[in-house]
Amino acid sequence: MLTGAYRPRWIKLKTDVGPIWGVAFVINPHHERYIGRQPDETVVHLLRTGRGVLGSCREYLDNTVGDLHALGIRDRRLESLQRAVAG
Repeated sequence: MLTGAYRPRWIKLKTDVGPIWGVAFVINPHHERYIGRQPDETVVHLLRTGRGVLGSCREYLDNTVGDLHALGIRDRRLESLQRAVAG
């Protein structure tokens, strides 16, 4: 959000108690840092080597997966990427 690469959007979320509204941060496809869909090998390489002022991409991925697990949420795609980055 600091660079404008993401846009906040209100979205309807499905929950056990019914739908609720929440904020999601969606990539801005017009931002100079947007690279579009990439092959898995490229994504894994970028996650292993990427770093910004707030930390590494790997740390961000690990924290995201950990926080989702703490909330009882499984994201198979992120978990698969996490395993590939660690491997």
